[in-house]
Amino acid sequence: MSSVALRAESGRELGSAASRRLRREGKVPAVLYGHGTDPLTLAVDHREFVLSLRGDAGRNTIFALELDGTVHTALALEVERHPFRDEVRHVDFVLVNLDEVVSTEVSIVGIGVAPGLIMGGILDWIRPTVEVEGVVSKLPSEIELNLSEMELGSILRIGDLPEIDGVEYANDKELTVVLMVVPRGLADEEEEELDEDEELLEGEEAEEATETEE
Repeated sequence: MSSVALRAESGRELGSAASRRLRREGKVPAVLYGHGTDPLTLAVDHREFVLSLRGDAGRNTIFALELDGTVHTALALEVERHPFRDEVRHVDFVLVNLDEVVSTEVSIVGIGVAPGLIMGGILDWIRPTVEVEGVVSKLPSEIELNLSEMELGSILRIGDLPEIDGVEYANDKELTVVLMVVPRGLADEEEEELDEDEELLEGEEAEEATETEE
């Protein structure tokens, strides 16, 4: 996985007022730490940072932070976003080596057409991300989960996620990722059909019993 160059400015002022001023200037307040070093306060260009995250690696983009003439290899470990606007408010960068093992969250995306959807079911994503541990250079940008066998009432768990070379899932394998929920109206229709089938069966059994007695 190649790194993405991102320019950073050191020595930013601390405090809420200073952070608001940076954001008005189109910059994102940030901090860089890791590998036993003292945290460094810095700022990065908002547009450049957001565009970097839209690459193939997504939130696991490896950054080559250009800071005061030195390049630091880092991951954006924590990205604080505005609750309403499409705005990044703060970033925690962590120093990494490409061959070291780290823990991070990766998004799960569904692929394939689930039969349950065609039958009127609803996909309920209980866990849209999963925690993984792996070598930095092998971290996936997202993990694909095959939905093509999900019928009504089906459940897919962490243990159903595909194996990825160099990466391990940190969450319990039995934790639910996605459900194929049966809507209330559809469930009522199925119950009515079952009741009708039972009544028909009971009627046939009663008719057979009467014919036997005769």
